Amino acid sequence: MMVKSRLHVLDDSLLQLDKCPACFGIWESVCQAILSGAIEVKDNYFWNSESVKGVWYGTWNSLPVVLKQLGHGGELATLDQEICLNATETVTKYCNVHEKVWRSFLNPAVSFKSAVMQFMECPCEQFASLVENKLKNKMNVVRLDQKIMAITNLHFNQELLFLQVFSERYSNFLPALYGACGRVIVVEYVGPSLSSALDRPWQERVKLSIKLIQLARTFTRTEDNMALYMYDVVMSNFALDNHGNVKLIDCEHVLIADMSAINHTYVSKTEDFCATDHFQCLTFVPQDLCRGQAQDHNYYAICRNILAAVGGSRGLLHSPPDGEIKSTLKYLLYNCVYSKEMSRERAIDKLEKQLYRYAR
Repeated sequence: MMVKSRLHVLDDSLLQLDKCPACFGIWESVCQAILSGAIEVKDNYFWNSESVKGVWYGTWNSLPVVLKQLGHGGELATLDQEICLNATETVTKYCNVHEKVWRSFLNPAVSFKSAVMQFMECPCEQFASLVENKLKNKMNVVRLDQKIMAITNLHFNQELLFLQVFSERYSNFLPALYGACGRVIVVEYVGPSLSSALDRPWQERVKLSIKLIQLARTFTRTEDNMALYMYDVVMSNFALDNHGNVKLIDCEHVLIADMSAINHTYVSKTEDFCATDHFQCLTFVPQDLCRGQAQDHNYYAICRNILAAVGGSRGLLHSPPDGEIKSTLKYLLYNCVYSKEMSRERAIDKLEKQLYRYAR
């Protein structure tokens, strides 16, 4: 029996506006749309598992959107407790997060850029400057409440700031960001998960694989010398739009590294220590990525967890035509995953050229 979805207005208590500036942001247009009912979310059996994680699918007028809390209720409660314990000398049963956050670790007594860099796994001045430029007001300064919101994002889940900086620049690879209201952000609904393409015809999957390689290469070295290394590379974290693009829809686990002083030549390669029968596994050392010691990480991640059939899984390039195509693909994918006979950069370049031939 089919269950029809119903649209309803999001419960405004989920926004937790009273906790701001210990929140993700207050974009007037987004708050007005949610509170007025212009944004409605679906409510049926199929969305229940997502609602537990703080994700709702809906529409803004006729525009498909996704609303995210960027964490479940327990994680947000832990954030509140962390703020209160940090800002309070004596622990009491009731804590006003809105008041306490101003005296907490989320309001460090340093400049905005220094604070952003302090909360990044790899301190990156370029990214801090881009965030600062996005948040400056007409007086060319970042207000203190905006600073606290930015640091809250970095501490809890970086997705909003990541999209704020990169979504327009890489619109073919990332969803559009529409804004935030309290502890909920609103982003573009891209389309079905990449896993839905596993049963599509061979040539369609080849074209999608080319898009993923282009994404991995773009993120490996941006035009302003940053690297965006993807940690959580699984098919469910990518989605397909109506224009044939593949977009990364979960941007929490992306390490942003400063590559301005690092040679483009690979110093070392990523070593795969996963068991050969272990699907959706990646091995890496974040500090190595920060230092530019394993610049092939994105190629390794895309090949191992998505393109290749590792651990008995069906990779996106499963079931190629028999003959030379099959043997060539197997060889190149093996080297992209394990880098035994050539660098991953060379393997991915050769693979892309072959896929262009197959896509004709």
